[in-house]
Amino acid sequence: MEHTVLQSPNPKSSTVSLMIVAGEASGDKHGASLAQALTRLNPGIAFEMFGSGGDEMRAAGVETLVDAREVGIIGVPEIARAIGKLYRAYRTLLEAARSRRPSAIVLIDWPDFNMRLARKLHREGFKIIYYISPQVWAWRRYRVRALRRDVDRMLVILPFEEEFYRDAGVEVEYVGHPLAGIAGATSTREEFCAHFGLDPTRPILSLLPGSREKEIHYHLPVMLEAAKRVRSAECGARSAECGVRSPDLGVRSSDPDVRSADSESSNASASDSQSQISNLKSEIPNPQSAVQACDSQSQISNLKSEIPNPQSAVQAFDSQSQISNIKSEIPNPQSPVQACDSQSQISNIKSEIPNPQSAVQACDSQSQISNLKSEIPTPHSAHLQFVIPLASTVSRAQVESIINKFEATRSHHQLLGARIIERDTYNALAHSDFAIVASGTATVEAALCGTPMVIIYRGSEINWRLIRPLIQLDTFGMVNLIAGSRIVPELIQHDATGEKIAAEVFAILSDPGRLSRTKKDLARVRGLLSAGGGSAAERAATAVMNVIVNE
Repeated sequence: MEHTVLQSPNPKSSTVSLMIVAGEASGDKHGASLAQALTRLNPGIAFEMFGSGGDEMRAAGVETLVDAREVGIIGVPEIARAIGKLYRAYRTLLEAARSRRPSAIVLIDWPDFNMRLARKLHREGFKIIYYISPQVWAWRRYRVRALRRDVDRMLVILPFEEEFYRDAGVEVEYVGHPLAGIAGATSTREEFCAHFGLDPTRPILSLLPGSREKEIHYHLPVMLEAAKRVRSAECGARSAECGVRSPDLGVRSSDPDVRSADSESSNASASDSQSQISNLKSEIPNPQSAVQACDSQSQISNLKSEIPNPQSAVQAFDSQSQISNIKSEIPNPQSPVQACDSQSQISNIKSEIPNPQSAVQACDSQSQISNLKSEIPTPHSAHLQFVIPLASTVSRAQVESIINKFEATRSHHQLLGARIIERDTYNALAHSDFAIVASGTATVEAALCGTPMVIIYRGSEINWRLIRPLIQLDTFGMVNLIAGSRIVPELIQHDATGEKIAAEVFAILSDPGRLSRTKKDLARVRGLLSAGGGSAAERAATAVMNVIVNE
């Protein structure tokens, strides 16, 4: 689709000073896009941009007097402990505005800080533009009065916000979502996987724990626990070879518009396969003796030691242990498993079963022991792959510390082997088959990439008890709010446990119809977030220049 090129009005001066204030990872990203759009649309203007932000805004040419990594704090107790740091940031920005006299001040989200800054600076005569609205429509609606008083132009990114602010008497303009047309793959699946040491033929599940230190603290451990449960259940389901079907985890298409639930070829039904297993077992004169006849218990013990997570892989799946008993009697195990689909093939299997005496004698061969060992799944053959894309404001060291602590309690065969992805979140999401996402901007990024997801959010108990009564919505996830209905699951606070998250993941992946509906709903959300020609950043840049020139 062709995009209209939006032109900014010519200001009265060839130099424009602009203060941009962002305090979170998403704001850093949006501030960088805005700075780039301003420069691109106004090649004859020299912009002097400064304020608060992170790595992306610095890369876009913004001088960051305050580092967003230091001030991206949530929670009442956490803010109380960091009050000195936040006050220093506040004073730094006030003094910079007073000394540099910017043509306008653009505040990006971060409402508890930015609304205080807006009140002070608007009283001193500065033009205030608020890009990406505080979610006053969700909680503490009384704040809209302060926004009407202190903000010259509100630039909103969600379609329902324009009507809300206009009805409240706020000067407002809907510019579309800044991630629409941006969030998506910029490399092929093969290129992405090669860069990060992943297998492009195996499905990928992304874990996005948030953009703040406390979000990582509360979200990542339960996400890792959910991933462990998904891995164990998925491996166990795949290992039950005769009639036990794994949830649909087929590798996704790279195009979000044409992705649909991939269906695996179905084996014989579970009930039929169980009866066939029983019939096969009845034909084996004494299967127990065949197992006991291996030349030493030490060899059996050695085999057992090769099995990853025996609790889940062996004990949790009776059908697998039954199949293994049968396979130990059959010289060519592969053909009996594949032969379960007809009675004639079952007869062929029966003819392949030797008498138990020969099976006992055969067990002392080292070559057969090697063959048995080759049947044992290894971590390398595990199907799912896990990635953790990091927000620009997140410390890799913090994430690694949590992962190492989680993995320290597990054996080598139980390790998740999750890959940390830095500076490539969009490709990670675009090539993921599913995602577990902390509530926030990342849910919109996942939707724009067409990635089905479960949304979670956890915080400290005191924050939850203090803040929950102030929230006026039953739905928390931004994707669901935009869609107008709950199109993806939400697990909040006490419901956000590893067990419940894993259950929701399987509920979607094991239901092709639901998976397909989810993808269609996400495509609808992508359409709602687009506001016509051009990008949201370009429309926002044009609105900023209009305020500077005309007001």
